[in-house]
Amino acid sequence: MNANVCSIYLLDARSNELVLKANSGLKSKTTVKARYNNGEKLIGAVSEKTKTLLDSIPRREYGFINFSDPDKRSLGSFLAVPVRRGAEKIGVLAVHHQEQNFFDEIDALAMRAIASQLAGAVGNARLLTGHAAQAGSKQDADRFLEPSGSFTGQVASFGFAFAPAMVFDKSHGLLVSVETGAESRYTLSDFHCAVNKTSEQLLELQSRFAQRMAEGASLIFTAHLMILKDKRFFSEMEKLIRNGASVSTAIKTVAGHYISLYESSEFEHTKDKANDVKDLAGRILKNLEQPVEVDLNLSGNRIVIARELYPSEVLRLASEDIKGIILLRGGVTSHVTIIARSLQIPLIIVNQQAWFG
Repeated sequence: MNANVCSIYLLDARSNELVLKANSGLKSKTTVKARYNNGEKLIGAVSEKTKTLLDSIPRREYGFINFSDPDKRSLGSFLAVPVRRGAEKIGVLAVHHQEQNFFDEIDALAMRAIASQLAGAVGNARLLTGHAAQAGSKQDADRFLEPSGSFTGQVASFGFAFAPAMVFDKSHGLLVSVETGAESRYTLSDFHCAVNKTSEQLLELQSRFAQRMAEGASLIFTAHLMILKDKRFFSEMEKLIRNGASVSTAIKTVAGHYISLYESSEFEHTKDKANDVKDLAGRILKNLEQPVEVDLNLSGNRIVIARELYPSEVLRLASEDIKGIILLRGGVTSHVTIIARSLQIPLIIVNQQAWFG
């Protein structure tokens, strides 16, 4: 695009300010306003109105940045596009050029495409750095539930539930680490069908709860779908199958490699990605053995007690209108608890392994 200056502003949800995060082309001696309120001047107006701005000469009503450097006053063309993920405002991508009428509608179209890619990158970066886990208050998350009953637990998602309890001990994530039998009867075609079915299920679950889930929770399933589209991840499985390994063995071997890789990380938010892989691999294995999903709806209007749960299982249980979750394994910043908070499902984490023998 040959712009003289390019700037990226991201919206800080806490202060509702657009903060300059990256730029290229500005001289070190130049001072640029690094923060704008949403709606303030040109940058803020683009974010607030969520409309592309293509201007040959920055006009006063837009409140164009007041550069003290004469070189910057000569910037005669300005193009800015909002960076959004669905209806959520993420920031503004802006470029400048010293020539008038330099940018055209083709450039605007290209910028919108770049902004779309930027929105996805920012969203995934926030997820990977644990930014989404901050959606719940850390102060609240560190509190402990102290009922008058027979056990205590750490609060992961606040709320109140009074309903019969049931034990959920058939998580599909367990399929990754157990022998299921009849492993040699499946073909490469069966594998592809199971992967496609998994993708359809995740898209359906994400769509069903799109309005109820916050950005951080929704991004978890976006990350799942990105793994499903990772050619390297599945080409390793296909290679093992073509070399004679059973489909189940290929899935477990490759998934196990990535699970071990993530679990060895010193960062908790990276360790939690191991559960994402277990969730995906377990769902693929389940679809391999049971192509038609059976909906028994046994958890409706109940409090679910589980040794462990995975993100897609929480959505599945939420669709059955569960009243609460008691989890024996996990953390207050795990993906499961982020989703529970987003869906306002009460959840506590307890140390009661004896319940499962």
